[in-house]
Amino acid sequence: MKKYDAIVIGSGQAGTPLSKRLAKAGYKTALIEKRWVGGTCVNDGCSPTKAMVASAKLAWSVANSDKLGIHVGSYTVDLDEILARKEAIVQRMRGNSEKGILETDNLDLIYGSAYFSAEKQITVKLNDGGEQVLQADKFFLNTGEKRRFPILTGSAKQVI
Repeated sequence: MKKYDAIVIGSGQAGTPLSKRLAKAGYKTALIEKRWVGGTCVNDGCSPTKAMVASAKLAWSVANSDKLGIHVGSYTVDLDEILARKEAIVQRMRGNSEKGILETDNLDLIYGSAYFSAEKQITVKLNDGGEQVLQADKFFLNTGEKRRFPILTGSAKQVI
């Protein structure tokens, strides 16, 4: 059993900065993450969506440029390139965030699913197997959102 001053569950938009500040303030801190550092915004929501919307806006501008006196001729949209660019942005943001956590003194990053197993105690089912029991006086829950994909019917032109 490992003892901490504070345990933060979830490395999203609040969990990561909170855990780093606690560690820098002298608290021995653990940050528990189930999937990927960065939470929903970095991995599934805000950042990937904005990356893809930027490509869509540019495609729309090119398609409608004749109305503004700009004649660009033909163009193509390569969805595989758009998705690769989006994934590269996500990987860079996730990697930078993880690096910042790992470089913070007094802060341990643990990948797994946590549940309360006793008073002031959690058990973490580690992603790479096994379990780890952790104790702390302070717990902060930052479990955030879960991604959900809408069910769309019809062709892409009908959806748009």
